[in-house]
Amino acid sequence: MRYVYPCAVVRDEEEAETTGHEAYVATFPDVPPAITGGLSLDEVHGRIQDCLEVALSIFIDNGKPLPEPSDPESSQLLVSVSPAAAAKFALYTAMRDQGVSVADLARRLGIRESRARRLIDRRHASRPSEVERALKALGRHLVVEDQPSGSVRSPAVT
Repeated sequence: MRYVYPCAVVRDEEEAETTGHEAYVATFPDVPPAITGGLSLDEVHGRIQDCLEVALSIFIDNGKPLPEPSDPESSQLLVSVSPAAAAKFALYTAMRDQGVSVADLARRLGIRESRARRLIDRRHASRPSEVERALKALGRHLVVEDQPSGSVRSPAVT
């Protein structure tokens, strides 16, 4: 799965009326817990990737499947998670799809359960080779791609 989600950025009219300052809010239709804002578009853009990753981590913490990204509308921009987060999310998704628990994964890899748990926790740094090894143990592999900068649109603020 590609972890690239549409994001809507809109002017926060209530904040503007209350404070007289420009403000913006970013939401992800496919990831309801993901919402962030800022006093400028640059500030919002600086926060949206982390916001998305934290919200997706909430699904993992609650044992829920990660939502599938939908096709973006013309007014939305696309936001991808970091490569490190994508690897962890891919591992979590493979584990869920196959009914493999953290304890099962630890046994397959010959590591402690706490170390296996960190492989799907974005708050902990994991070596890419460790996550790849875990994916391989589940019959999966990670694919990284790049795209031209113009392939990710800037938002049309509404």
